[in-house]
Amino acid sequence: MNKKYLLLFFNLALTLSVAIWVFVSHSKERTGYLDFERLLRQYEGMKPMSETFAAKAKVYHDNLDTLRAELSRSSEAFEKNKNKLSGSERKLQSETLEKRKYELIQYQQATEARIREEQEKMLDNITKEIRAYISDYSRKNQYSMIFFRNEQTLAYGEDANDVTDGVLKELNEKYRKGNK
Repeated sequence: MNKKYLLLFFNLALTLSVAIWVFVSHSKERTGYLDFERLLRQYEGMKPMSETFAAKAKVYHDNLDTLRAELSRSSEAFEKNKNKLSGSERKLQSETLEKRKYELIQYQQATEARIREEQEKMLDNITKEIRAYISDYSRKNQYSMIFFRNEQTLAYGEDANDVTDGVLKELNEKYRKGNK
């Protein structure tokens, strides 16, 4: 009878040990990291947005170039003809040119600010889309955390924990399906 209880106790202890091991081994938090800069560079959804942004920036720059050329022509004409002008006409045209130069500088600064703002808005939108996908990817693949890898946030990560390729592959597939 004593052997029977000892055997029962041993089986119970073994079963409990296996159950605890299974629970502990499966309850470990799964973490990963991804290279967000590489993800942005290789995400196919960035290309059309970048092309749209580049086209808008080109329009702004072309407009600035036109305004600069017009101002340059006016300055050259003024320099060429200033000796033929009266003192008051020379002063008036000189002040007008200086005002146009100042306005061009203001326009250029406003244009550059608008370009930066549009670029930031574009990046914010794409970043929100990617972050939402990373959340879905994390839940689907049972990650409790995924870190962004860069010099400031992740000093070291084993290659086995790098999820960049997996996220990028699925994100590009999702993008292709949505743009057929």
